[in-house]
Amino acid sequence: MRLIILGPPGAGKGTQASKIATTFGIPAISTGDIFRANIKNETPLGLQVKEVLASGGYVTDEITNEIVRDRLFEDDAEQGFLLDGFPRTAAQVETLDAILAEHGHALEAVLELTVDSEAVVQQALASIQAATSSLAAARANLLRAFEEAKQRTLEFVRAPQVSLPQAPVANARVIAGSSMIPPCDTARTRSLSPTLIATR
Repeated sequence: MRLIILGPPGAGKGTQASKIATTFGIPAISTGDIFRANIKNETPLGLQVKEVLASGGYVTDEITNEIVRDRLFEDDAEQGFLLDGFPRTAAQVETLDAILAEHGHALEAVLELTVDSEAVVQQALASIQAATSSLAAARANLLRAFEEAKQRTLEFVRAPQVSLPQAPVANARVIAGSSMIPPCDTARTRSLSPTLIATR
């Protein structure tokens, strides 16, 4: 099973990703985790990431794509994976498409975690102590960045909509794909009413 999980900061992607990955016996792959692993192991790509971060810059699509490609080719990802934090740009979407096509695979579902937007903004602002920032500007920027990344990912999976009998995860809805994802209990979220999915 090959999945992508989406959600704004503070939505609990890491918690849900871990539960879903355990259910299906696939690795939950976070770009942040593989960046740190490559830096720790001092791989050539990891050293590039370390240099970029040390200079205060952003890791390029080229480096990110190579690191993710290497991770998806590891043995534990042969039967599937759950991606968290990738893809985020059009170039990353194209790379994932190429990786899957190269092995005759397809993405089976995209999960979007849904939370109260105001709660997400308040949590993000509190965590970074952005006392001098404009709340309105911070809210707009945070949610716009997530929506833009989500739309780029959804361009990768386009299809007609069909109904699901129940929400797949306590605070999630399948927004692309045909797989039935079993419920994952969590104390911090509430069940949703039936939603729509797009089948490939």
